[in-house]
Formats: sequence, C-alpha cells, structure tokens
Amino acid sequence: MAEARQAGGATPAQARLAELLRQKNQQLEAAAGETQRKAREAERVAHELGLKNEELLNSLAALRLYQLMFENDPSGLVGVAADGSIIQFNSSAIRFFGYDLHKLRLQPIAELSLPGTDVNIAEVFAETMKHGEVGPLDCVQEGRRVRLSCFRLEDIRGQRGAVFRLSEVRE
Repeated sequence: MAEARQAGGATPAQARLAELLRQKNQQLEAAAGETQRKAREAERVAHELGLKNEELLNSLAALRLYQLMFENDPSGLVGVAADGSIIQFNSSAIRFFGYDLHKLRLQPIAELSLPGTDVNIAEVFAETMKHGEVGPLDCVQEGRRVRLSCFRLEDIRGQRGAVFRLSEVRE
C-alpha cells in the first residue's frame, strides 16, 4: 500500500522531514546570529584589551620615568605610608642618614633618625600628616647645613603618605 498523500502531494514522512529541516534551519539561523553576536563581543573585548595594554605600557613608562627621577634626585627622598612605615627611599637619602635604609624598609618612621641633629623625624611626619606640609627646616649635620621638608601625598588609590626631602644648603 502506498502511503497516503497529504494535500500538496507530500507523504506524512516527507512532511515530517520538511518540518524537521525547517526547525533545524531555524536553529542554525539562531546559532549563526548568536555566533555573530559573540564575534562582535569578542572584537569589542579585544579592542578594550588593546586599549588597556596601551594604558599599561604608558603607565610602565611613567613609572620608569618616576623611578629614574626619584633615584637620580640629588636630594635625599624618603617615602612613608600613612601608617608611618618607611616604604621607599633613594640612594641620596642614605648619604643624609648615614646608614643603610634597606634595613628600615617597612619599619616605623620612629626608627629613623637624622644623626647629629635634634630633628625628630616621627614628629615631622605626624605634623605633615596633620597639616599637609612641614618645612623647610634647616639644621646642621656634621658641619654641613641641611634643609628638610616633608610633604603629604596621595597615591592614585587615594591612600595618603608623605615624602621627606633632604638637601644640602650651599651658600
């Protein structure tokens, strides 16, 4: 017996196959649309990553410039976090303090003293954190005049700290 034909001449099996093909085509079209959407999203993310990479490279260049300026400054520079811990210094600072500051990294500012002077570094730091700036203070250290200033700073994360600047006064 021949299968009964539906209107339009298709058998029920052919009609079912046609319906399955139509559903699969809809699924493929939906998947293609989703793939295109994901491709656009991936392009957007790749563009954003490119911008972030460029921003990072610029930040690294700025950091390197900062490091060169900081380290090559003839003034002694000492960076102190808001909690009073010594976080950074340049090699010129060692000349003023007379001892290896590496041992004092992350130690309280109270551990730091300016030998041969009556300057209380911890008090200068406290005043700076309170008022924003102290100095310049002039003192004599081992026969040379030294000028000390301290400035409160805020980093890009909004965290405060201070930088001590010491320089030899030449007349």
